[in-house]
This record gives sequence, structure tokens and C-alpha cells, in this order.
Amino acid sequence: MDTGKNLSDVIKSHFKQVKNSFHFGSGLTLNQLASSMAEVIENDGDHKHGVQPNVISLVIKGERQFTDKHAKAFCQVLDLDKVRSAEVFYALVEGKVRGAMGYILEGLVAEEIEILLADVDRIRQLRIAGSDQLAVEHGEGVVARLDLWIARLPKESKSLIQCEDLRMQAIAALV
Repeated sequence: MDTGKNLSDVIKSHFKQVKNSFHFGSGLTLNQLASSMAEVIENDGDHKHGVQPNVISLVIKGERQFTDKHAKAFCQVLDLDKVRSAEVFYALVEGKVRGAMGYILEGLVAEEIEILLADVDRIRQLRIAGSDQLAVEHGEGVVARLDLWIARLPKESKSLIQCEDLRMQAIAALV
């Protein structure tokens, strides 16, 4: 079992795209899959949460995650074996963990950005005071901390843009 795939990649491995339509498992179209999944969920006693084809489409694009019920229904409708089902659920859980970690990192970096803003201001003050060597030493530390945050933050993060901008400000203050 490959545990390095995201849910979108795992789902993509279970269909073939022919022109603008998807064919899952035993030839089910996207609409048929959604309808079958909704039926499985309803048979499990949940009459509130159906499955719309656009939800599956968003999962395929990587823009949304399945719920646990959707994942279970997907595996059941496609009659996936235990290994393939485990791959779907592993990718689902891993996606949830990545989302939670991104949220936690956003909170941590927001606090750090305040500190780093003060550090960039300190670099400017040191340069104005003529303490070029101290400014460079302080600046290198600031840039290194920003590089760590930039490497950790998700690509779609607002904080990533702030950190990259702040990094450019720190470098500019050194020049």
C-alpha cells in the first residue's frame, strides 16, 4: 500500500477519463457513482447526507475531502478490497491531519510574524545607527527563521505570502 498519496491521487487511480466523462470501477459514470454512494449512505440510516457528483469532482481535483461516510460508500460501491479501502482511508486521514497542521501553523506563524516585523525594524535601526556588522548578523538570523517558516507553510497559506514579503523586506534592509 502506497501511503504517500493524497486522497485525490487515490481516487484518480480508480477511474478512467474518457473525454469529459469519468468511468469508475465497473464502468460507472460520475453520476452513477454519486447515486450509488448516496444509496449506500441512505441504507446505513443517514437520510440527510447524500452525495452530489460535484462533490466527487471536487475530491478528484483535490479541492475537497470526502467525509468518512463518503469514503466508506466509495469503497463499498467500487467493491474495493481491504488494501485499496485502507489506502482511501489512510489518504483521507492524512489529508485531515495536514489540514489541522496547517491551521496550527497559521496560528503559530501569526505570532512569529509580529516578532519578525520588530526584528526587521531593528535591522533598519542598526543600519541607520551605522552598526552594519550587527545589522548583517541580526538580518541573517531573521532571514534563516523566515526560510524555516516558508518551508513549513502550505502553498495556499496567507501567512506564506506574508513571510515571503517579510523576507524580502529583511534582505532589503541589509542592502
